[in-house]
Amino acid sequence: MSTKLVVSNLPPDVIDRQLKRLLGRFGEVAALNIVRNPKNGKCLGDADIEMAEEDEAKDAVEYLNRTVWHRRELIVELCDDPFWGCSEEPEEPD
Repeated sequence: MSTKLVVSNLPPDVIDRQLKRLLGRFGEVAALNIVRNPKNGKCLGDADIEMAEEDEAKDAVEYLNRTVWHRRELIVELCDDPFWGCSEEPEEPD
């Protein structure tokens, strides 16, 4: 069963191939979407990833979360929301 991850704090110049290579060490990357600025195409710091197997996704989180990659400390989390975001609860309005 596939499992979704969110990778945050990516560098602005990251490309799909680099991220697939990084995550591919843990298993098959079934889907990848880097969030980009529509005006200049630069990465806005986040990507949602779908790994083919749950254990592969968990391995990626365990080994990559809080590691430095391209001079940035990555945040890698399992995603509970099928559309976007992770396990964070939405903020309540004041």
